[in-house]
Amino acid sequence: MKRNSSKLALINAFVALLTRKPYLDISVSDLVREAGIARASFYRNYNSLDEVLLDAIDRFFNALFNKWIPFLNQADENLVKERLALFFDHFKDPESPYGKILPENRAIISVRLGQLIITRKEFQSANVEDHYDIYVMVYTIVAACSCWMNKGFKEPSSFVASYVYDKLHR
Repeated sequence: MKRNSSKLALINAFVALLTRKPYLDISVSDLVREAGIARASFYRNYNSLDEVLLDAIDRFFNALFNKWIPFLNQADENLVKERLALFFDHFKDPESPYGKILPENRAIISVRLGQLIITRKEFQSANVEDHYDIYVMVYTIVAACSCWMNKGFKEPSSFVASYVYDKLHR
């Protein structure tokens, strides 16, 4: 149980650091100081900062995949757009750390998320086309969200949701 709490503290501290420092400038010392844990706890849980990044992204992806993606296949267009808008609002929410992540860190996260999606067991099959729709949905949502964040949330989330919906349902 303690290992999980240390791991969660490290992930939360890591995301907090991503809001203030470029990923490449974050050190293990910064992370353990931010998390308020011993350096040894870091090495019991991870071998590198890249592993923390991947773990944080994996948690984000699982939330995206489990909470939001199932609604994309609903027949009710308004329900889908409403769920997408809620997803985008999560990133705009001042209480959400994701909206505060520095733009240069979002670019790294997008690349790593793409790598993670490709290596997930759900997508490992002889025929990648079996999962083509999910790849397209996830990449479209993440790309639109990243673009929207980089533009400073200028459009309302409902606009971005409609835009994504239209792209996914052509």
